[in-house]
Amino acid sequence: MFFQNINGMDILYYSNYCKHSKKILEFLVKGGIVESLSCICIDQRSRNPKTNQIIVLLENGKQATLPPNLKSVPALLLVNDNYKMVLGSDIVRHFEPKIKEKLSSANFGNGEPLGYAIASASGSGGSNIVSEQFTYYNMSPEELSAKGAGGRRQMYNYVPAGQDTGGIQTPPDTYRPDKIANGVTIETLQEKRNADVPQKNQSPQFEYQSANY
Repeated sequence: MFFQNINGMDILYYSNYCKHSKKILEFLVKGGIVESLSCICIDQRSRNPKTNQIIVLLENGKQATLPPNLKSVPALLLVNDNYKMVLGSDIVRHFEPKIKEKLSSANFGNGEPLGYAIASASGSGGSNIVSEQFTYYNMSPEELSAKGAGGRRQMYNYVPAGQDTGGIQTPPDTYRPDKIANGVTIETLQEKRNADVPQKNQSPQFEYQSANY
């Protein structure tokens, strides 16, 4: 019997020397699928002279027997589907519906990653502040540090279109101040003030005499 998968997880066979395996692994990692698989690298393998089976040395030091229908990599063994073998680009097509479903759930169907709300409780003063659950690729290490301002770039504030924000209360257009009468200007007040204060020539309080030394 070949490799016993006690967790019932599907098995991905790959090689570090195979460019097709690398592409499949990158696809599965980006799609968040690789964690649900048992991944086995076949690079360290040998043939059992007694059984003529191919034996693979795992990273944990244990050995696993390759299934007899494995002829190439990358290959996906569907343990829960009667040990069906999926090869090459068919692995991408096999997981595409699941990845699209995960993305749609995470994006709420809007085509954008779902953000997390800060202080979403009412009355907290920050119910409309949202930060993305993602990091911008062009951030520098300094911006991503604890003292950096990179996190601010991922925050934005929004107001729902139907929200009544309440306008600023202003006096009606008919309002007139009661401190200055109609028709009175600053120039009029200045002229009145000048008329009330008589202009007098005042002589200096002290007279100074110059002396020659």
